[in-house]
Amino acid sequence: MLRNERAYALFLVISMVAVLSFIFIGILTVYRVRFGQVVRFGNNVKARYMAEAGIERAKYLLSTKPSEHAGQAEEVLSERAGYRVTYADIGGFIEVKSMGYTVRESVTVTALLGERNPASLVSAVRLNHEGGDCVVAGKNEIIGSVTLIKGQLFESRVTGFPFLGDTACNGPIIRKEKEDTLFDAAIKESIKQQKGWLVEMSRYDEVFHSSITIDNKTYRAASFRNKKVFVEGMLFITDSVDLSGGEFVTEQMVYIENKSRLRNCVIVTSGGLILRSGSKVRECRILTRKSVWIQDSSSLSGIVMAEDSIKIEGQAKTLYPTFVYSWPAIADLHLQGGIFLTTNQPLSGVFVVAERDTAHTLVRFDPLQCFCYIAPQTEITGLVYNNYTTDYEGKIKGHITTDGFVLLRNNKTYGNFLNNTLTDRTALSDQWVVPAIFSKEPEWAVLSLTD
Repeated sequence: MLRNERAYALFLVISMVAVLSFIFIGILTVYRVRFGQVVRFGNNVKARYMAEAGIERAKYLLSTKPSEHAGQAEEVLSERAGYRVTYADIGGFIEVKSMGYTVRESVTVTALLGERNPASLVSAVRLNHEGGDCVVAGKNEIIGSVTLIKGQLFESRVTGFPFLGDTACNGPIIRKEKEDTLFDAAIKESIKQQKGWLVEMSRYDEVFHSSITIDNKTYRAASFRNKKVFVEGMLFITDSVDLSGGEFVTEQMVYIENKSRLRNCVIVTSGGLILRSGSKVRECRILTRKSVWIQDSSSLSGIVMAEDSIKIEGQAKTLYPTFVYSWPAIADLHLQGGIFLTTNQPLSGVFVVAERDTAHTLVRFDPLQCFCYIAPQTEITGLVYNNYTTDYEGKIKGHITTDGFVLLRNNKTYGNFLNNTLTDRTALSDQWVVPAIFSKEPEWAVLSLTD
């Protein structure tokens, strides 16, 4: 009996020790896992801060060398932490890729940098031509200041459309001694580099020797994700395709239609591009040698650059931070191109018609030739900058700079007349981040930051 009781007691002791051991091991395991998670989380946070420090370093380097929009840097802040950062101009905005690292952890972030509150765009209207006088007619309204280059602002007394408003503008007249200029050399260099992609066959993951259609039937969108693709013919993206992260270079036209959706894509083409039928393009970069049409109820955000005209019509719209850049081309000793806005939907972004150097050519063009048209039904929130003449009939909540205005009435052409337009500089926040082309030494700001 006594022997059984001792055996039972021993069994109980061993069982309790085993149970306590299991509990202790379980607690220790949970503690180690949790501790490891906390350590990894802490290291991840440190790596993220290192990556953001790399972005700040890029901003500093851009500020110290404002004419150099590309570069790289690396800094080791301790034996176990640091960052590597590269940056390049992708068309007015600077793309920064920064990798921060610490013990066994690394984080890469991508930022877009632009310019905040350029001093040259503080007024509502800037007539960027020396000696140019501006005349307001009808119920024209300017809310903000007007900048003139040795010119005057007058109220129209022309028979047929006199000035009917309360005041020519409700802000001061700012008089400058010299014309403003764009600092867009980096954009033009970027365009030249991207055009070079048309002959660099070694850079592509896939090459097609004829036109292709991405419709999830002929070719599936998923198969092109994060790939570099060259197409010798035309490219059709259609039938509600959802395409993300691809780079496409084509020799002929590009069609994006039938409610297709593109995000984070790059398109470079020797032809033109048509966006239509309710399709949506988000955070993409587009470069064309020919014209761009954005039609129907389609919408776009991102960067669009063309060496020809860009037309936004129908019920199409753009979303901030869209940047539309037309660089007129020389064809048969004439300039062709510009931006033509006739949509009845709101537009948001920056719209620029850049100057083509024709000093050493035989190119001739009429100073009253229109390279930018803003229709009466078109309303823009943002900035318009035209190095040539503008036919302005709509509304701008922001700023417009132009070399001149043109008004067509009763078979007559009137230079530098504004009739029934509305320009409201107070409606645009000074915190807007725009392409870094308006100042020689821009105030750099982060437009977007993604992991």
